[in-house]
Amino acid sequence: NRSKYINRLEIISKKKVQINRLDSIISSSPDFIKLHIQGSELFALKGLGELKKEVIAIETEIEFLELYSKQPSFRDIDLYLKKHQFEFLDFTNLRKWNYDGKFGCGQLVFGDAIYIRSIEKMKNYSYEKKVKYIAILLIYSRFDLVDAFLKFNKEFKLSKSFYRSFVILY
Repeated sequence: NRSKYINRLEIISKKKVQINRLDSIISSSPDFIKLHIQGSELFALKGLGELKKEVIAIETEIEFLELYSKQPSFRDIDLYLKKHQFEFLDFTNLRKWNYDGKFGCGQLVFGDAIYIRSIEKMKNYSYEKKVKYIAILLIYSRFDLVDAFLKFNKEFKLSKSFYRSFVILY
């Protein structure tokens, strides 16, 4: 890590706070999760417990350099999500810092990554979950995966008006 910008913060105090596992405060599994919690994303994912089995997609902040003490890296999050049957889909944002602390060029530092269930894994989910899966793919402009999903799940019927309404938006 060659950026002097990485050391721009100074700790002036520390506080202990109580944290709760997500599976202890939510009763049903969300379909989509977006995490941006300053290096604690892996801890939150682990806190989902069994609820993560019903999650369709996750967008999470990832770091390539240690910005926060003892934070998990992109590799840690990637391995954990793959272990729980999510596939890496894409990056939505990547940030670089140069030596002078300017954004735009330099060393890759952090970003956001999208993980999603595979088309094959979605075969056993409910009709409602499949519609939400397609909606998530459309939001991220992954028309190729919508097409592949519909070819793989030939028995799944989606109204043309639903599909057209998203295509018009994008």
